[in-house]
Amino acid sequence: MQFIEDSCKAMISADMPLNKLNNVNLKSFLQNYCKVNAQDEYTLRKMHADCIYKDTMVCIKNIISDNFYIVIDEITNFSGRCIAHLLSEVLHEDKLGKTHVISSKHLEKTNNLTVTRFVQDTYIFYQILSLLVNVYFYCD
Repeated sequence: MQFIEDSCKAMISADMPLNKLNNVNLKSFLQNYCKVNAQDEYTLRKMHADCIYKDTMVCIKNIISDNFYIVIDEITNFSGRCIAHLLSEVLHEDKLGKTHVISSKHLEKTNNLTVTRFVQDTYIFYQILSLLVNVYFYCD
């Protein structure tokens, strides 16, 4: 079980699509040389990806703590799809670091209302996530 979780985390952190595990040759390789049955993409997404995502967000929260700034970046790609990204970085002279993508969302159109709603929804989601994380650690 730990192998499956670790392999899922490794694939996600290496930007490898989980659907690569559906490849017959890769499944055969894992069975022959690692002696494990590779889980399919759906199982990994359902059972492990959400937990890895939450752990990553807690890590980012701990890194940026209270001194941070956000940038909202919106772009319309060549297909006409509008995508908004909420980015965050530490705002402290001793902790200059990398920018973190906090949220990305497809918007029907980009204007002040849709971008404001995107920021509000992201803020509300992470306030709830923060509350759940704090309750989890308090009860643990």
